[in-house]
Order: sequence, then C-alpha cells, then structure tokens
Amino acid sequence: MKKIPYILLMLPLLSPGSAASAADCWELTDKNGQTILANDIWHLKSRLGGGGILIGELDGKDASIAVADINTIVLAPVKSGVLSLVSGGTMQGDIAFIDGTSGKFVSDASLMFLKDAQKDSIPLADLRSISRCSTKAAGTLAASEQATADTGTPGSPAIASDVDSVYLDNGDILTGVITIDDIQWQSPYAALSFKRDQVRAITLHREGMDDGLIELRSGDRISGTLGNTSIEMTLKFGQRVPLAADKIRAIHFMGQGGQRQ
Repeated sequence: MKKIPYILLMLPLLSPGSAASAADCWELTDKNGQTILANDIWHLKSRLGGGGILIGELDGKDASIAVADINTIVLAPVKSGVLSLVSGGTMQGDIAFIDGTSGKFVSDASLMFLKDAQKDSIPLADLRSISRCSTKAAGTLAASEQATADTGTPGSPAIASDVDSVYLDNGDILTGVITIDDIQWQSPYAALSFKRDQVRAITLHREGMDDGLIELRSGDRISGTLGNTSIEMTLKFGQRVPLAADKIRAIHFMGQGGQRQ
C-alpha cells in the first residue's frame, strides 16, 4: 500500500452508490464486544460540504470513501501496514455500501468519532465492526443526546442533574431518587458491589449483546449483568415504586453534586 498523504482532501470522494445523508447513529463494536454509540465517524473531513471520509484501500486501490455511503464494515487484523497517518495496527475487512455493493477495505488510520457532542478516537485495531445503528440503538443515542442538550453534561439525566432517571423497555422514563445504596454487578470475572454514588450509568440491554454495561464515575466501564432483581425509586411527586430489573433498559444516576431528596 502506498503512503496516503493529507492531499487526499483534494481528491474526489469515491461514492459507489448514490449520495446519501450522513448517518445520525453508528455502532462501533470493539474487540472485547463493547459497543460505542456515536453520532458521526471519520478519518478526515471533506472540505466540500464537511462530510466524513474514511481513507485506505478499496479492492487494492487507494481510496477516500464517503462515510454517508457506508452501511457496515467488518474488520480483522493483518500483519503489516505502511499508512503514514496515526498508527494502531493495519485492519482489513469487508465493507458494504448502502446501494448494495461491497468490497475489501484496508486501513490503519485511527477512527475519529463524535459522542455526546465530544470528539474522541479509537485505533482501528481495537474495533471489530462499524455499522449503522439499529432502531433501538438509535433511540438510546437520541436519549443521550437529549440529556446533553438539556443539561450540557454528556450522559447526565435529561430532566435535571439532581434526579435519577430510569429508562424502561416500553419507552417510559421515570425520574426521582433511586433509594437502594448497593448496586450488585456480576462481571465475567467476579461478583462486584458498588455504592450508588460510585455509579454514573447502567445499560442493561445492549443491541446484539447478552450482557449490559456499568459506567463508574472513575471512568471504568465493566460488562456484565445486574445482580439486583429490582430497583426501588421514589418518584418526584413522592410515590415509592419497585421496578423489576428485567423491565429496565438503562439507569442514569444524579450528578456527583446532586443531593438526595
């Protein structure tokens, strides 16, 4: 593979199909099976219209591919690569486009993505697939976006920072205070216990996954399942209700500065 300089920005975009609007939601699945929901992905941004571009080889030829034309990419590592951008291991895989065509994609440029209005990156070597979101995953991301828009804090509750929020499988959202003190979590390697103030969010049902994900305020993210069979919550208007864990899709806890009601 030849080195691909930044002059790629001056090349025409390779669009195998008709132009499409950029996806609002992408699922990035890493080598550990964890899923990141992102609003946008790119290697570089086009100077023509601001659309995202992935760079590498398509069917053995240097290419700059419009993100808007991509449906899925399934990745696997290869032994070597000589791209001149950010290293992280060369990956190859099957790329499928929204017009039904497909090809072989090779790249080792780290993937940039946008999540909760914040930019981040991940080496392609850490990913196993990139795909447009399912309807359920898109709904989860939309709820997170609304939380950010309402509070200015990524991942915080959508209504107020001094309440907990519970998202149910039927689409209902309950706000108030979760009154249990200990969160039991069964990880793949051990049974864990956390105080509620240590926990930022819990996702119980992840698209295409058998387990959930707990996010701690320390920044740790641990896959597994909730050990508590139910969660008790005092709603904002004072009523105390038990919520069966198997009916809950996600939980967002109040900000660290929030006080118990």
